[in-house]
Amino acid sequence: MKRLLPFALVTLLTSIQSYPQEPDPELRAVWLTSVFNIDWPNNTLPPSAQKNRLRNILNILQENNINAVLFQVRPSADALYQSAYDPWSQWITGTRGQVPSYDPLALIIEEAHKRGIEVHAWLNPYRFEMSAEQYAGLPGDYSRTHPELIFTHENRTYFDPGNPGTTQLIKNIITDLVTHYNIDGVVFDDYFYPSGMTLRTDQKTFDTYASHEFVQQWYPDLTRGNFRRASVNNMIREVNHAIKSIKPHMVFGVSPAGIYSTQASAAANWGTTLPTGISGKDNYNVIYCDPLAWLHDGSVDYISPQLYWVISGNQDFITLNQWWGYQAKRHKKHHFPSLASYKLYSQKDLPFLDMDSSSVFLESLITHFVKEENDKYNWPVTEIENQIIANRNNPYNLAQGLMFFSTNTYINGIKNLARYLANDLFSEKSVIPDIPWLTPTQPGSMQLAERADRFLLNEREQLLANADSANHLASVVSYTGYQKSTQLNAPADGTVNINLITTMQWNTVSGVNYYHIQVATDSLFNDQYLVVNHEIANKNIYTITLEQPNTRHYARVRIADACGNSVWSAVNSFTTGNGTFVEDDRPHVLRVSPNPVHETCMVNYPVAVGERTIQWFTTHGKLLDEEVRKNITISDSFDLTKQQPGLYTVQIQTENQEKFIFRVLKSNRAR
Repeated sequence: MKRLLPFALVTLLTSIQSYPQEPDPELRAVWLTSVFNIDWPNNTLPPSAQKNRLRNILNILQENNINAVLFQVRPSADALYQSAYDPWSQWITGTRGQVPSYDPLALIIEEAHKRGIEVHAWLNPYRFEMSAEQYAGLPGDYSRTHPELIFTHENRTYFDPGNPGTTQLIKNIITDLVTHYNIDGVVFDDYFYPSGMTLRTDQKTFDTYASHEFVQQWYPDLTRGNFRRASVNNMIREVNHAIKSIKPHMVFGVSPAGIYSTQASAAANWGTTLPTGISGKDNYNVIYCDPLAWLHDGSVDYISPQLYWVISGNQDFITLNQWWGYQAKRHKKHHFPSLASYKLYSQKDLPFLDMDSSSVFLESLITHFVKEENDKYNWPVTEIENQIIANRNNPYNLAQGLMFFSTNTYINGIKNLARYLANDLFSEKSVIPDIPWLTPTQPGSMQLAERADRFLLNEREQLLANADSANHLASVVSYTGYQKSTQLNAPADGTVNINLITTMQWNTVSGVNYYHIQVATDSLFNDQYLVVNHEIANKNIYTITLEQPNTRHYARVRIADACGNSVWSAVNSFTTGNGTFVEDDRPHVLRVSPNPVHETCMVNYPVAVGERTIQWFTTHGKLLDEEVRKNITISDSFDLTKQQPGLYTVQIQTENQEKFIFRVLKSNRAR
């Protein structure tokens, strides 16, 4: 996003005359859960029946235009593949460590790829035992073989994220997996630190490994919370480096909890603000993970926040979906929200293998998060339908896509969401969106880890490091025919708190056809990190607009005349100051009741208003309707019976120049 458009023109929402043509690029994925045999496999069935069941699942997904499966290959320090580190999972044979007659991951890769479906390996990096000593004496008993890596909290055991040995183990596991299996991606879910941890639980780890030097890579102060978050940040970074060093084109994603934080300073640290009207348990202070740090770091290719709530309320799906989409887009990463297909059913009617699995699964799913205001079950299928529409019309998504949790609740049950969507919103096939910053590299080319190690080298320093410096530099100058260049004066090298809208200025050189300027967030100026790449007609000044606050940038300039291009100038580095999320510049956002709406809705004003102009817009800025109301009131109601189903933005301006905004989804079906 090169600039932020006014809210009324950009925020939500397009009028849908009828269901739109299915977009060509859209990720449609399902979480295929192995723990408790929720989705597959069923360890009470013989191998032949397990294989047939998998093929049947994939056939249904293919028929209903799903194009990716996130297969849970490491639920609890076990493996549904041949692992060099973890024992075979009990969810295949019924016994932990028992070797199955086939390799589930190898099978799903073969069968899914036949059907044009991607396979992302889903791992739980930190979860060990659901009940302490559950695996005592069994294969993979880390409490016995690596007790320094394990802690116990509320009778459950976890790998200690603050111990560097845990990060190394996870890297080894990922390296082994990526090297030996033709998977299309790797994904983690939201099991990081358990909620409610006391300081005593990881006191020894903190005393041993915490340092200001380690934490200040992300946070200014050494606190327990910052150490925990920094430990997770470091693991995510190291895993991404490990993946890219083996297969630079492989995608890595994480699915955090749906609420980033309710602490304003957490967002401010990354130059943004929190979404308005949201409350609930969060990532930042409950499970000590910081997804904005991963985006800022470039350590993930996509995020899939678990937006398992309805539209409206204190965990409003639309508000959260837009906020996450904006955060991912400003860091040029993808945002594919996870939707709660499991909430289409009451807890007793979930289409799992048995009721015991249902209750244990749900208990494990929600214990680390207290139920929120709208954490209800038995949704109408139109709720998921409206969320898909809202996501497609989210102006901040860099690419289209979403994920459904879980597979059984997507393809089975009396509501049959898969068939429902295939008859309408998913009636046509789609392709996986391109990830332009991930491209296959030739053998021997520089990998991401190596590039990270050289992050602070500018181009001239690279020339000195990679060759006989004087001779190499002379050959470059000789080749270009240049003995002249220019010098960048502003922003000055090393400056901080640079405005997001700032001016570049450099020395004038006579006889120039044009100047070529570049600004990047990486000192190597690789294409995917370029944020400004512009040619300026013989002027030595140019105003640039940047998107990433609190970020180190690198700038350079060169000249061109009839002889060609000069060498680049010396690189100046500078750091941007605080930016703001688009919400900060918006008028007051009003609550709509009900939302989604089928016929009429109402908004309440914080103060009494008089004469006011009310305008209805589409996302593209098209004015659909305008009216003036003159009565003095504290609320307004609106009749939507003649409106087409879709998402709308409404702007209200009073005679006193007060501005209000609300957004509303007109449902395609009555509830």
